[in-house]
Amino acid sequence: MRIVRRCTSAETSALADYLAGTAVSDYVARLHADEVIASLGEAGSAELAALWSIFGNLGPFYARDTVGRPKYVVSEVHDAWTRAAAHDPVEYKKLLVLIEAERRGSLTDRLITVAQTKAGAVIIDGNKRAVAIYEVTAPAVLPVYLIESAPGWPILPMP
Repeated sequence: MRIVRRCTSAETSALADYLAGTAVSDYVARLHADEVIASLGEAGSAELAALWSIFGNLGPFYARDTVGRPKYVVSEVHDAWTRAAAHDPVEYKKLLVLIEAERRGSLTDRLITVAQTKAGAVIIDGNKRAVAIYEVTAPAVLPVYLIESAPGWPILPMP
């Protein structure tokens, strides 16, 4: 993943506002307090495939047991979720809707946020979107937001 440039204060505020309505809203205060730095970056297709998702388990299937890591990477999520579909049909359906939207070219929210953590780069928001984009188009370059600890602050824990 390549950092293109550091986010402006307006871009950082917009990212914080966006994340406030997500399951990872705990990053908002850190962004406002300058404990973490937000940058605009790019992930190539191979990098997107290898990014850790937030998914440690899908239904009864745990990444630690099936792939030997605490989290599935983007390229593994669709297959793993297909096996687990009966155990979590609502969330699986959401993934399928996003995949179909990407096929039609109508996936409008393409925002992917990646955190640099103790374990490496992990998608903290936009996991299903990242899987849909990877499965359908595998773009040469995908814009992403990257957040990482500011100098002097502890490295972010893996979510």
